Amino acid sequence: MLIYLSLLFLLCVASISGAVSARTLFIDLNNAGSEIKAFNANALSKARPIIVLPSYERIDPKQRKAARVANASLDVLTVLAQDCAVSGLAKSEQCRNVYVNIRNAELDRIAATGDYSIDDLTLELIYVVKTNPDIRFDTLVVSGHHEFKHYRGELLQATQQQIVNMVKQFGPAFSRLNMIVLLGCGTGSRIAFTELAPWFPNVTLMVGAQDQAPTRDEARNLLFIRKLNASRARLLNTQTSAQIEPIFRSLLAENWPVSLLWRHQVLFFNTGAEPF
Repeated sequence: MLIYLSLLFLLCVASISGAVSARTLFIDLNNAGSEIKAFNANALSKARPIIVLPSYERIDPKQRKAARVANASLDVLTVLAQDCAVSGLAKSEQCRNVYVNIRNAELDRIAATGDYSIDDLTLELIYVVKTNPDIRFDTLVVSGHHEFKHYRGELLQATQQQIVNMVKQFGPAFSRLNMIVLLGCGTGSRIAFTELAPWFPNVTLMVGAQDQAPTRDEARNLLFIRKLNASRARLLNTQTSAQIEPIFRSLLAENWPVSLLWRHQVLFFNTGAEPF
């Protein structure tokens, strides 16, 4: 019932107009408001507005702030738990309570998000598509920590396959998808691209991180996103891999470990271009 009422509320939001196309879907697993703002920073983005899921109607700014506070506590407590396990602090009161406190912080995070899951994300996307039957996404962004085909963040966790399955449910809405941006560690390795690319045979450009990606609020991360967004048209309209090279180098200049898969043909790494 809670989900149903939330979706009814979503339907009442007039932020998405009918018969729209050329949109970006931003899957915000990690409470990445700064990254969303960076994608919206230039005139091109304002002409191509972003749809964010989880929506700010479903998990509002107050809830997102509470999730961030709970997650910060979890980070501190996790370090403490490790210290307690390898030091002489194990019998201290602080250490005796550390696992209880970790559990309580995790419950606070769950309460802040309403235990939002990939199923809730799918339901929100269903209503976006139902209320905008002509919508066509051309860009998909996934922001979250990534490891071994798993994504996680302050708002929810999902496997890569769950995200793929969700997108594949809405074939017409993603029929013009030509760019995928993955803002997570290791999302742009050869292995990662090899696993993901077959699911999106018509996508022109995939963007990921070769290794450790910057955190969401780092200046170099936000500068990279702005430059990537500003370079989008040039990247997609290039006819040869040689034309990609100078654009790719300009993105690397932002000290972001970017890698690109172009037309399922060429991989661009900081060590040079390679056949895919």
